[in-house]
Amino acid sequence: MRRGETGIKVLAPITLREPRLDDAGRPVRDDQGRVMCRTQVVATKPVTVFDVRQTDGPPLPDPKIGEVVLLPGQAPAGLWERLQGLLEERGFDVRRGAELGGPNGYTDFGGRLVMVRDNVADAQAVKTLAHEAGHVLLHQDQASRDCRGILEVEAESVAYMVTSAHGLASTRLTT
Repeated sequence: MRRGETGIKVLAPITLREPRLDDAGRPVRDDQGRVMCRTQVVATKPVTVFDVRQTDGPPLPDPKIGEVVLLPGQAPAGLWERLQGLLEERGFDVRRGAELGGPNGYTDFGGRLVMVRDNVADAQAVKTLAHEAGHVLLHQDQASRDCRGILEVEAESVAYMVTSAHGLASTRLTT
């Protein structure tokens, strides 16, 4: 921050972290025995922030916010088949099809179908399949939940974790 610059005040969350409790009131633990916690926003407070133009230092990358970039290249060997098997175990048929009118894939919970575009590279197709698997694993009972944005972020997070674990760089928004 440059000397003499004036920031603006914004509201920042104040969070409370509490252990998750089971029906008997005991803390719930994960596989490693750590107490699982939940975080909730309980209030807000004013904090000062500065625009990047008020700072000195090396230039920051200029991300193209909202720009969708399709992944090129080959998928990790066997990943499509493993994801397809996971979905089939849960009663979903997996298919590839022509242009889907915008999205790279979709999940039809009623028809038990996961569809992925067939006119994208294998890397993009497997990333999309991982995204749709995220919907199947996380949202089967929540398909009509109010905030679609949350559902998409959760599914995209699953896709990122799966593809990253298999060496596929998928940090850009590709859905």
